[in-house]
Amino acid sequence: MGSAGQEITGLVVAGLGVFVAAVFDVLAVSARNDRRRPRSQGVVSLMPARPAGVSLHETPKRPLTICQAHSTMQQHCGCRRSQCRQKDAAYMTLVDVGHIKPAWRSDWS
Repeated sequence: MGSAGQEITGLVVAGLGVFVAAVFDVLAVSARNDRRRPRSQGVVSLMPARPAGVSLHETPKRPLTICQAHSTMQQHCGCRRSQCRQKDAAYMTLVDVGHIKPAWRSDWS
């Protein structure tokens, strides 16, 4: 029985090793996919859908709420404030409520 017991133990250890290797492989692939996934995925827009013909970058008709300002900053992350009135309005809203503290410099005036 010693030989059969050793054989069974060897098979159990080998099976356990395969299982552990498979778990590590799944975790590594998952972590790699998380790093490749763009940050913008999963961001839920709280802004209402815009009617056709309305520019995404024009001045908002009403003052933005804090939540809308954060959402707008995410949606317009690729825009420059100087060229996007939506982003500028959102930025100034967040400055006004203290969520953004700009580093004011004399050469910005």
